[in-house]
Amino acid sequence: MRGADADADAEPRPRESSAVEGSAGDDELTIAVNVRLFAMLREAAGGGSLVLELKPGATVADALDQLRGRGRLGELLRALPVRAAVNRDYADQGTTLVQGDELALIPPVSGGASESIASRVSDKPLSIDALAASVGRAGAGAIVVFAGTTRDVERLDYEAYAEMAAER
Repeated sequence: MRGADADADAEPRPRESSAVEGSAGDDELTIAVNVRLFAMLREAAGGGSLVLELKPGATVADALDQLRGRGRLGELLRALPVRAAVNRDYADQGTTLVQGDELALIPPVSGGASESIASRVSDKPLSIDALAASVGRAGAGAIVVFAGTTRDVERLDYEAYAEMAAER
């Protein structure tokens, strides 16, 4: 497991409604939102976090619209169904953002069922027997496990938003 940033353990700031003067030198007030990016979004942006300046009253949808104009990150945001979380709670696109909010953008996990049966965050080695026991159910026809290596792949990095997962 790999964290997105060195400050990943920091608590998100409490929600406050203040705004600050925009950095562009104009008199328009803005709010600063801390954006956390994971997996392919982090790679496309060249880092795991950025600060986004938005107008007071902006929503998650407004933040996504602004980010969709940013190169490769924008391409991915236009193409993928990304989940958003505000201060470690899943949020819909109409959620209003305030000064200091943490907006996490979580890309889809490829494959798998649409509904989670069992989950945990761990930095310990996986046990195939324990994994099979946790996903098995009466209606399952079979449990398939791949154990081995793939060609031309040196390693796999699994990433989780551990702070948010631990609160669930």
